[in-house]
Amino acid sequence: MISSVHTFNPRSVQAFNGNPGNYWFDPSSFQQDPCIGEGSCSIGFYGTYRRNSFHGPRHSNFDLALEKSTNLVGEQTKLVFRAEAFNIFNHAEFRPPAATSVLSGTFGQIGGTYAPRILQLALKLSF
Repeated sequence: MISSVHTFNPRSVQAFNGNPGNYWFDPSSFQQDPCIGEGSCSIGFYGTYRRNSFHGPRHSNFDLALEKSTNLVGEQTKLVFRAEAFNIFNHAEFRPPAATSVLSGTFGQIGGTYAPRILQLALKLSF
């Protein structure tokens, strides 16, 4: 039994079995157990890899919010300005491979990314 899976950089294109793509791991390292196709697997059979044998790409995100409150007429009326930035450093955050079937043509491929940098401004008047 293999204890870990070799992962790749999803920013570069690799080709396995003639299929180029942004792979997270080598899909040819996996194969379907024969008992699955025959339907003769014992109850509770989940394959030969242990749970959490490998993980998808690391996901680290940095969000920032700034807020300024200003009193207008007296202390009852306030104007609040808020600026928010999500994924402020705009790092590429890759989603884990979506295909879970070894027989899928996209098994092991990164299918997308999380949201890019998003900036948001808000102005609130409370009285």
